[in-house]
Amino acid sequence: MHITLEADYAIRIVHCLAVGGRRTDAKTIAQRTGVTLRFALKILRKLVAAGIVCSFKGTQGGYEIARPLAEITLRDVIETVEGPYALSRCVDDAGDYICSNPNGGSCCSFHRVFADISSMVNDRLAAVRFSDIVENGLPEEKPQQEEIPEEWDAYLPNGEPAGCTLYREGPLPEGLFHIVSNVLVRHEDGSYLLMQRDEGKESYPGLFVAGAGGCVLKGETPYQGALRELREETGIRAENLTLLYSQSDGEHTFYFGFLCVTSWPKDAILLQEKETISYRWLKREEFLQFMQGPEFVPAQREWWLPFWDRV
Repeated sequence: MHITLEADYAIRIVHCLAVGGRRTDAKTIAQRTGVTLRFALKILRKLVAAGIVCSFKGTQGGYEIARPLAEITLRDVIETVEGPYALSRCVDDAGDYICSNPNGGSCCSFHRVFADISSMVNDRLAAVRFSDIVENGLPEEKPQQEEIPEEWDAYLPNGEPAGCTLYREGPLPEGLFHIVSNVLVRHEDGSYLLMQRDEGKESYPGLFVAGAGGCVLKGETPYQGALRELREETGIRAENLTLLYSQSDGEHTFYFGFLCVTSWPKDAILLQEKETISYRWLKREEFLQFMQGPEFVPAQREWWLPFWDRV
């Protein structure tokens, strides 16, 4: 479980203003925190509405902390963008029980467990004040542990499970395949989402891709992997995806392509650190034209163009 990227960014923004101790314009805040200007402005509006930050207009305008740092906690900032934290849906914002289990109700023993854990997390977040963080500094980073290679389920050329595990690091054994899920995102207004890859990516740095996509992890289905990649790379939480294609490259990969039709706010797309750096929404014809240009990852043309009449 993670806090959302929006909450993470909000904490960065408040910390930036707290450390700076002076009025700062939105562009500078975005640069110092690594948040896109458009998304930073959205978060700043929420922080202003909550009374954590105040804004000033004019040539000397900008943003600054609105109240003493000792009165601003991590809980304040997180709840400003996420609302109250609750471990389970069966505990609402007020701490009351809401059970969807017809055989559970008030007798379900998990209600109290979830409520107690939620209370502990909220209390801990409320105990961390920005005055303490600024005065004592952020906790020292722990030495980085050796990274565990990403694990994938292995499949035979006929698509049947091979009963073993593959790893991202190193060459794949001959005759074994893994799965990649891609998601094309179409907004209800008819526009399509482009995501720009990080400049540090080994393949196609700085180029654009359609929507989201990536390797399906061990234990996931292609559909589950698509939902996760969509959430991690864009912030979009979808309930339904439509399968457009499934095909093999004949070497080591099965590709599954899905369509996501969404009403997600177009200015609320999140960027994944070290993965994506910007995004665009384009109308259908603009998107099709861009997809055939030099800024688009070439391999994706082969995935989406044959099925363009279905999206």
